[in-house]
Amino acid sequence: TWLLVRSLGGFGCVILEYMALRVIPLGTATMIVYTSPAWIVLWAALLIREPIRPVIVACLGACFGGLLLMVRPWSHQHAGPLWAYALSLVSAIFAGLGYVSLRQLKGVSYHVVMNVFLLVCLVMSIFTGAALGQLAVPPLTSPAWAYIVGVGLSAYVAEVCITVGFARGRKSLGRLSVLKFLSPIFSSIWGIIFLGELPGAAQLGGAAIVL
Repeated sequence: TWLLVRSLGGFGCVILEYMALRVIPLGTATMIVYTSPAWIVLWAALLIREPIRPVIVACLGACFGGLLLMVRPWSHQHAGPLWAYALSLVSAIFAGLGYVSLRQLKGVSYHVVMNVFLLVCLVMSIFTGAALGQLAVPPLTSPAWAYIVGVGLSAYVAEVCITVGFARGRKSLGRLSVLKFLSPIFSSIWGIIFLGELPGAAQLGGAAIVL
């Protein structure tokens, strides 16, 4: 059951996030999706009776404030449809549920968890793409394949680390969830290295708060 929850929750999180990103600003979508640590804490309290500690709530609030400074969603002028914001929120809820399920799968090899998760995502992606009429595949000579392969490998390594980390988290899912706020910081670092995107004072201040 938990393996199915992990697979369907993970797929729902990814597909809804991509659907929302097509029509709303990246910064705004990021802010909504990164409410997932709060949902991890809530799901853990609801499903596995993990107590909600005030210090974790304080850390979540501080990290979210730092993320606000980094992403600055108010700087985006173009709003999107309401359904896209709802999809982003549901994506964050699914993400929280998926991470909590990893804790319950601690007795299952991460190879099994990963293979089932990826197989479910592959099958459901094909069906979803066919239903939406969006199964276009780039030509083999397209440079997009280098990025697709790079994203796939990076995502696989990240999922292995997440699967193993949350499975061995014991009764500290709240503390683990706070670490998800480090993702935008590392995204900024990769942006500096590969894209030459230098962060401003607000982003640096936000990163300092998160750390």
